[in-house]
Amino acid sequence: MGLSEFIKLYRDFYTNDEILFEMLKSTKNKELALINPNFTIRCMYASSIKFLKWNINEFGAFNQNMSNFYFSLANVNNMPVFSFNRNLRQEQQEKFNPEFEKYVTGFDMFIDLDKNQVPEPNKMILKRLGLKSPDLKTYIKAYLIKDMKRLKEVFDENKIPYSIRFSGSGFHFVINDKYLPNYSVNDKVKFCKNFAFDLKNWFAVDSIDLSIYDLRRLAKIPYTIDIKTGNVCMPLDDKQAENFDYNDYYVANLVNSSFRGRGLLIRNDDNNNKNFLKLVEHMGVKAEYPLNQNKNGDEVNVSSGVYKQ
Repeated sequence: MGLSEFIKLYRDFYTNDEILFEMLKSTKNKELALINPNFTIRCMYASSIKFLKWNINEFGAFNQNMSNFYFSLANVNNMPVFSFNRNLRQEQQEKFNPEFEKYVTGFDMFIDLDKNQVPEPNKMILKRLGLKSPDLKTYIKAYLIKDMKRLKEVFDENKIPYSIRFSGSGFHFVINDKYLPNYSVNDKVKFCKNFAFDLKNWFAVDSIDLSIYDLRRLAKIPYTIDIKTGNVCMPLDDKQAENFDYNDYYVANLVNSSFRGRGLLIRNDDNNNKNFLKLVEHMGVKAEYPLNQNKNGDEVNVSSGVYKQ
């Protein structure tokens, strides 16, 4: 597919108000951001579809400046309004960044199954995946699908309240802030990293990326296009996860689809965090662990092995 055809698909996709309404369901109380090869815009806020369109159209991101759309893992409240003038906005953002924490009201548990974390192939892994001599792309896709199904199985068996989405290349699992232990915001970030570390090691979900845990971290907004792959970041229901096929999520296959009222497809969403806390207790996850030194003199958390930051 040529660039001009992709640009047309991109524009057609974002002229669908159903898409924008589904995007908006994810962005309540979130910082929004646009990232494209020419610029990065952060500190946007959209409480309605009117303001979503207004903000994004000001930077041409629904039109000539094709962008990836992101939101913060942190929940925020009463963020200041920033100028649409890029130079002035840059100055405002630089002043705002050290103050960001005081606007934060929560932090969602986010687990990223990332292609860069997939281990090198060997005969045993290839056999387990049912592959003989695949190219690297085929292997990485198969491995990510395997890990997605494994982590989904763990969460389903433990009745964890979560949503799962295809990111455009890998997979994202999200657990809402309201289900997390009642820690301070910075301790929640530490807890999320340690929880991800323990999931990776307890259940052999090797593609979990442990480098993403900080207060300003962004993630792709569901129902948006990954401009690198042309795939849509799509929430998955159980059937789609079980029969996952990368080709189903290319924008050309979704541009005429109806998404009205589809939402984030959260499982076990009963406003009760007892099942999540039960798994946390079972694995012994904490925000902070007693520290020891390894043989190199590095401080290491005794329980989880996560290096002190």
